Amino acid sequence: MAEKLIEGYKKCTNLNCEKIDQWLKLKEFSKDKNKNGGCGSHCKKCISKYIKEYYNNENNEDRKRKYNTKYSIENKEKIKIYHKKYYKKIK
Repeated sequence: MAEKLIEGYKKCTNLNCEKIDQWLKLKEFSKDKNKNGGCGSHCKKCISKYIKEYYNNENNEDRKRKYNTKYSIENKEKIKIYHKKYYKKIK
């Protein structure tokens, strides 16, 4: 049975959300003009928690370090040009 929608409120769709069964105000969701209703499906707390877990994960640190090293080796000239433009601009 579909639940009745309450104007100005929405439920978070993240299954691990502390407030999964509660109606939250729309300001507790990120804006997303591509979504129905103009806001995202996960509340800001869930997104914040996910981002913190993702960026504090040691596996991701190693992966990012490897990617950055590979990118800097493959794009030395591009990086050099960028730095010249940047330092010229701030002088």
